[in-house]
Amino acid sequence: MSSSKVMKMPEYKLHYFNGRGAAEPARILFALADVEYEDVRYEMEDWPAKKPEMPLQALPVLEIDGKMMTQSQAIARYLAREYGFNGTDNMETFRIDEIHEAIVELQRELYKLHYEKDEDKKKEINQSLVDTIIPKFMNFFERRITENHRSGGYFVGDGITLADVLVYNITYNMEQKLKLSLDKWPKTAAVCKKVASHPKVSAWLKKRPQSEF
Repeated sequence: MSSSKVMKMPEYKLHYFNGRGAAEPARILFALADVEYEDVRYEMEDWPAKKPEMPLQALPVLEIDGKMMTQSQAIARYLAREYGFNGTDNMETFRIDEIHEAIVELQRELYKLHYEKDEDKKKEINQSLVDTIIPKFMNFFERRITENHRSGGYFVGDGITLADVLVYNITYNMEQKLKLSLDKWPKTAAVCKKVASHPKVSAWLKKRPQSEF
């Protein structure tokens, strides 16, 4: 008699503040993969007591069968690899990583606006974002979608990958915070619509807690 070994699904807990923030790409990937996890959320006033428990005293943290793993980008890449959203070959993964690094760079620019306290400097940063920085990245995204000749109009291949999730997430945030319109970038807008309208993502978006960030 032969016996087959049943693979046990990992037990996931995603630790983050009570907001979308740096944990939201992971939540969207969990939704796409139809994988159960515990969405552990901390209120700001409770965070100081929990902070020493985290590997780098920062969030998000992905707990996998009790092991605490940190760094938002590493978490997103892990889930994308684990559940089939990281491309089918090395070049596709390279293209996804390229978009990922561009998103990290753009997010760094957006943080400057978020953390600036001086109102005059804040206006300068905002103007630079709207006039120069955001268009540079959005034009790059449009170009990469155009260069993907597979059907569907995604960044890589013919279905949703981590690249599409990350671009959807950051453009959603820019639409909310900066009132960004995607009219000038129709291919990127179409990708974002595909992500948001995917049945599993749409179900998550309807039930996720409303938050300022």
